[in-house]
Parts: sequence; C-alpha cells; structure tokens
Amino acid sequence: MQGEVGGEWREIVMEFVPQGSGEILIRLCGEVPDGAQEESDGIWVDDLWAENLMLPNPGLEVIDGGLRIRDWGMYSRVSRDGTEARSGMSCIRLQNREALSVFTQVEEGRVYRVGAWFRGDSGR
Repeated sequence: MQGEVGGEWREIVMEFVPQGSGEILIRLCGEVPDGAQEESDGIWVDDLWAENLMLPNPGLEVIDGGLRIRDWGMYSRVSRDGTEARSGMSCIRLQNREALSVFTQVEEGRVYRVGAWFRGDSGR
C-alpha cells in the first residue's frame, strides 16, 4: 500500500484478509518522489498499531545496542529522533529506499488492520 505524505502527521491504515495461514512480512519503506533531494527528503514513522495481529515494539521506542530497533529488521541507515516524535520519546526517519520490516503470523480468512502515522520532512 502506498500513500502520499505531507508536512503534517497523517495516519495510513491497511486492512487485509489473507487467503492462507502462515508468516507474512510487514515492511515500511521510504521513497523519495521524483525531483526531491534524497539527502534532505524522507518520511517520519511513529505509533504503529495492529488489530488481530501481533506487532513487536509497535511504538519503535525500544532499541538494542547499536541503536537498532528491537525486533525489527533495518535496511540502510534508518534514523531515530526524539525531537520529531508524534508521541512517546522518538520516531523513525526513512529516506529513499530505507526500510523497517518484521515477520508475523496470520490465519486464513481473518480480518487484519495495520496502521501507522507518517509525516514528510517538510513538517519541520
């Protein structure tokens, strides 16, 4: 699912019903639009939540040594910041092609909802 993100915090929600049971990958990605400056433009992510689905560390607040977000896979240079948070102590900044991901289990035919709050860099 994709969504446009502007300078204000915006919640994006996805609902799905899997056609089979098993493990799925939830991945949050940063993608810079055409014409944007890769080094200065990105998106902030905060306050993940899920219905009928187990998401570890949904607030992205708990970190391991080396500033890695506990229980989530990180690709590239994901940034953590305490001054930009929508709530809590920090949020995550994803630049072009950076991503956070987590595997979780689903059951066939069950309705799931996953949401998170996003904001573009222009909100500074």
